[in-house]
Formats: sequence, structure tokens, C-alpha cells
Amino acid sequence: MESSPLQFARDFERLKSDIARSPSPENALLRLVAFWQNLKERAALDAYRTYLEEYLQLLSSLLNEKNLTDMTIEELSVIGKFVKELPAGQIPSPYQEAVAQYRTLSAQSYARKLLYVGDYEEALAALGVENSQALAPEEADGKNETEILRALCQRAVEKASPACGFLRSALGELEFVKDDLHQNRVNCLFVEKESDGNSTRGRLRVMEGNIRQSEADSPSHEVTFEGQIKTPDDPFVGVAYDALDALKALFRSRGEKAKAETPYHAHFSIQESGHHFTGDSIGLAFALLSYAQAVKSDVTRHERLLPGDIAVTGSIDKAGRVLPVNNETLKLKIERAFFSPVRYLVLPEENHRAAVEILKEFQTRHPRRQLRLIAAERLGGAIDDRNIIRAEKVCMGEYITRVTLRTTRRAKVQVPILLALIYLLVCLIYPKAWIWFDWNPAAVSVERNGIVVVNSGGVALWEDHNFDSDLQVADYYSDGVLAPQYVTISDFIDNENNEIVFAPIYKGKANSIRLYSSSGKMLWEIEPFVVTTYPGDVQWSVRKERSHYAAAYLKKIEQSGETYIMTAAY
Repeated sequence: MESSPLQFARDFERLKSDIARSPSPENALLRLVAFWQNLKERAALDAYRTYLEEYLQLLSSLLNEKNLTDMTIEELSVIGKFVKELPAGQIPSPYQEAVAQYRTLSAQSYARKLLYVGDYEEALAALGVENSQALAPEEADGKNETEILRALCQRAVEKASPACGFLRSALGELEFVKDDLHQNRVNCLFVEKESDGNSTRGRLRVMEGNIRQSEADSPSHEVTFEGQIKTPDDPFVGVAYDALDALKALFRSRGEKAKAETPYHAHFSIQESGHHFTGDSIGLAFALLSYAQAVKSDVTRHERLLPGDIAVTGSIDKAGRVLPVNNETLKLKIERAFFSPVRYLVLPEENHRAAVEILKEFQTRHPRRQLRLIAAERLGGAIDDRNIIRAEKVCMGEYITRVTLRTTRRAKVQVPILLALIYLLVCLIYPKAWIWFDWNPAAVSVERNGIVVVNSGGVALWEDHNFDSDLQVADYYSDGVLAPQYVTISDFIDNENNEIVFAPIYKGKANSIRLYSSSGKMLWEIEPFVVTTYPGDVQWSVRKERSHYAAAYLKKIEQSGETYIMTAAY
């Protein structure tokens, strides 16, 4: 039964009041969408035009990409159906373009989460892709969500599908997280609660932070969250103090006394944290982030990093034991991680059995999704798991820089040691600065416009591009290997360094033989023959004498204390 105009006015005022008081913009949006049933039959009436415009203003403030991010797949489905029902003919002109954008945004948000779990058929239907069967990957069964989306993108490119750009952006998110490694950030899972204490939805957020050791006389840890100092009894952040104690205990047990002697000063924040969080399930994530920060200055050839494809939940005590989270909120957290790009969910060992059953429930509906559970019992075990803390090799230049910086911090450092480290760093950047650098020529590479001479390690020593014309490169190589008859490398002048005899081959021009010093200076250049003196060099009546012989089979000969270079010209 349709309510009276007076009752509708009261209901509309109550709607606005509820939206204004709601701490969750997602719940406010869903409340607004549900009210459409009261308004849609009246939307065409002039008497309700003001209500319709005010309703659309509220919608424009709530329906955005940020507020759709943490919504469940079912809620996004509701939003999508709602925006399709908005009657285009009854929407005031200032809002028509916005409504069209709402349809696109809601469809893409819904489709993106479906692609995260490998349900490409429903995702393409949500996007309104025509002839979606033509984009279907071959043999999708047995492939995970990333493999399916990669194949889908390839088919979309081949078919020039309008959905190609969107599909590639979704694939980019899945592939990016695998290589997104950091020392100052980690993905965390929370559950937001309403004012009545009821859990409403899981949220996936990035926690950023940095820690440093306090002064030796500092009495205790200090934790700053969002720019405010928090105390150990804080209901949300207080567990960070236990995490820092657990970190010190871990370092102490592993013999790293320097890291266990003094308290820590920690600063951290949560991106887009304009929500009300409670509970201590941030503890494990904070401990992992603190560990990555504490070891980042260590002088090792590997960095310890937190990957972007993990999400973490769980509390922790001072001894490093990972404590369970509330099983009532566990499903909301797993659901949020399930419909996201993350590949691993790190959670307490005591929650593992329940998590397996919850994950099976989701995978029954979305069997292509491969989300892996990693159960953690103690902080040390989590840190040693290579899926949680990943090791990336540090380049030698950065490694030497760290050694130098660490050495300069010592009070008794001696200048010669520092200079030696700096010199070593310079040599890594510019190998020829090394006093034992091998300057002796060992091989020659022929290019169209010159030659490149290298040492036994393959490092280029010098080049010569001063030739009369292009060299006939093909004549120098046989099956990719330089033919030895055109180059001879030997100590021709007894100076304990190799010189190079090289025979340039030109097309249609007289050729020559060149002698280079080990440093690349051309000592001389001569013709490889004397015209008309060789047997067979005769003047033909119909053409000029052929004088473009090429020198070949260069050979060093020593006789009577003299060094000769013998060549066969042909």
C-alpha cells in the first residue's frame, strides 16, 4: 500500500538523518538504494520533483569508486540493478550524464571483482560485451584467475573488443601485486562495526610505517598512529606495543643483541582509514612491518621485503605468539581477500581450520579462484616463510654503499678504509678504474663502420671507426664466428702487450693492412701487395688490371731478429 504524502515526507527526512549518522558510506549508499522503492512510482510526478533532485544529490555524494571498493559481490549486484532501473526519461537533465557514469562505474566494479575470482562469463555479461563467447579462453578449466584473464585479454585484442582496455587494467592489477615489494607497507584486513557493535563488512587496507631504535636511555617504546601518540591500552593500536616487544624477543633469541637492547619509536598510518576499527587483529601485520623496517639497514646481499600479494590478520603477544581473531569476523575478512588481487592470506594457526571451511564455501561458487592460506603460530615462523617475507638480491653497488655508510658511522673509522671502500664503489661503476684492469687486447669485433677491441673478459677497450668506407662485415664471419685470417693479435714489438694486425675489406676499393698498438693507436697502414710484381698480374687487352686484392691469412714471422707479417693477397 502506497504511503501518504505526509508519511513519505517523514520517511525521506528519516532517510537523510540515517545517512548523516551512518559511519559507513557503504551502508548509507545501500540505505539510499533501498529507499528507491518508495520513490520510483512517484518520480514522474511534479509534486515529488524536489524529492527526486535531493535524492540524486545524495546519490552523487555516495556512489563513487572509493565507496564501492569494499562492497561485497552481492551488494555490488544490488547497486548495478538499481542504477539500471533509474528511468532515463524522468531524470532531470543536470543529472543524466552522472547517472550514465553510475551505470558504467557500478558495472565495472562488479565485473572487476568477478575477474579477480576467474568468473569471466558473468563479468563480460555485466560489462554488456556483445558476442562474449568469441572472447572465451580455450580450456579455461584448470587455469587460475590470472591465467584466465591473461587469455581473455589476448582474445579481446585479437577481436578488437571495446572491453579490451578494462580487461587489461584488471590484469595489470593481478600481475602488479606479485612484484610489488616494500619495506614500509603491508596489506591488512579489518572488520568495521556499526555503532550497535554489529560487524558489517571486511576492509582491505594498506598500513604504512617506519620504526627506529630509540635512545639507550629511553624508558619504553613509543607508537604514533595517524600523527598521534597512542598508549598501550588503546583498543586498536595498543597491540603495537606487544608487537615491538615480540620483535625484540625474536632478535634476542637469534643473537642480534644490538636490535634487542633499546626500545623502538614507531610511526604508522592506514591509507583511507576514515572508518571506525576496533580489536587487536592489526598486531601480526604491525610486527611483520616492524621487522622489515628493523632489518632494512643491515649490510647483506639480500633485502627482506613484504609483498603486495599478501593480506594479514591476527593479533600477537609479547612472546611472539600469534593470537586468534574472532571467528565471527573471520568470514568477512576472508570474503574481502577472496574478491581482491591478493594471493595469500596470513592468519593465526588457531583460525586455520575454520578458515579452510569458509574458503571452501567461496570456492564452491568460484572454483577458479586460488587464494592460499598461510597459518602462523609464532612471529619467527611467519618471518621465515618466503611467501610472507621475500628476499631480493641487492646490486653490488648498493651493497658497497651500505658498507661504506655503516663504516662511516663508527667512531674509530680510519680514513684509508673509507677511501678504499669509495674506490671499490667507483671501480664497480667504472671497471677501468681498477688498478688490475686487463688492458691487453684479446679479441676484435667487426662492425659496418669500424672495429671494437675487447679484453679477455669481454670489456671494450677501444674502438676505431676511421675507415675510408663501410667494411664488408659478412666477409669477416663464418657461421657467426670471426674468421682468423683477417685479424692477428700478438706481441709484435716485444713490449709485453698485444698489438693487432687488421685487414680492412672494402667493396670496390683498394685494401690495406693496419697495425694497432694495445691502446688503439694506429702505428702504420700499408698496402698488402705491390701491383704488377706478382706472377699472373698481367694487363688484359679488354680490361684494366685487377688491383683490389684483399689481404688474408695474416701471420707473424720472426727471422734474423726481425718481425714480419706475411699475407696472402687474392
